[in-house]
Amino acid sequence: LGADGMDELSTTGVNKVSRLDEDGLVSTFFLDPTDMGLRRARLADVAGGMPDVNAHLTRDVLAGEKGPPRDIVVLNAAATLVVGRVARSLREGIARAEASIDSGSAASKLEELVEFTNRVRNG
Repeated sequence: LGADGMDELSTTGVNKVSRLDEDGLVSTFFLDPTDMGLRRARLADVAGGMPDVNAHLTRDVLAGEKGPPRDIVVLNAAATLVVGRVARSLREGIARAEASIDSGSAASKLEELVEFTNRVRNG
């Protein structure tokens, strides 16, 4: 459970995380994003909005704009990389997520997805 009741990891406070390990055991711990080098944000700093606003925020983050939206994206991408066994730790996942954004790779993948979606939709 993310801070402030969010359904994702949040940089607005301490997150309660439960993990299912390979032996089927569940462990629960608390994750403070500041321990990972990320800045604490206010809820208003990371709140989304209408679809056009969210699309603009997404493109800004993937263009490398620094700030609270990027930090929350990086934290959640890092967790996904750990779950997918691409990264061994959240710190490694954060480094990989930041590198993907900073290199332009993440933005390129988004553009590929947009182009594919438009091709499928338009037949």
